[in-house]
Amino acid sequence: FEKELAKFDETMLRYKYKFGVLLVHPGQTKEEDWFGNQLASSPRFQEFLESGVLGQKVTLKGFERFSAGLDTRLGEAGEYSYYDTWGDGFEIMYHVSTLLPYNTGDRQQIQRKRHIGNDIVCIVFVDGDQPFIPNGIKSQFLHIFIVIHPVSLPDGTRGYTVAIAYDEQVPEFGPLLPDPPVFLTPQELRSFLLSK
Repeated sequence: FEKELAKFDETMLRYKYKFGVLLVHPGQTKEEDWFGNQLASSPRFQEFLESGVLGQKVTLKGFERFSAGLDTRLGEAGEYSYYDTWGDGFEIMYHVSTLLPYNTGDRQQIQRKRHIGNDIVCIVFVDGDQPFIPNGIKSQFLHIFIVIHPVSLPDGTRGYTVAIAYDEQVPEFGPLLPDPPVFLTPQELRSFLLSK
């Protein structure tokens, strides 16, 4: 009975999702570095957040929609986050590492990792050309990484390349990435992420 119940739970349609969002700088290969990054350290990441790819910036204090475990009463999870809706009642709250509280005395940034390390999906914004290696983060829950690199194309157009990395236990899922996996507008990227 327990196995059947677990299988039923896996197939139920869920309307509320929480995704982690990490910023990775050039040369960073460990979670301690990633969780220690600050928002002001990357204008391209700030631009990405403000572009609408992850929905709208919301003030957490007093927020009455799905908060994905972020404190909305006392401000202990930071002042802002990003939230999106789509379709018929689906909600996503993003755990954005650089918006979660930073503790100068905590090299591991446990407050940040507590949220993102318990997500299943993490969007990784790599502000550089290096690849992202998922095994640099230790988590029992993170199984899917959507890796985004900002790019400038030869004609001067700016956009984003996307790669997907996932645990071998995760079955393939769609939609497939376009070939080449380049998104020229924030709206195209947002649409792809919401359908993924």
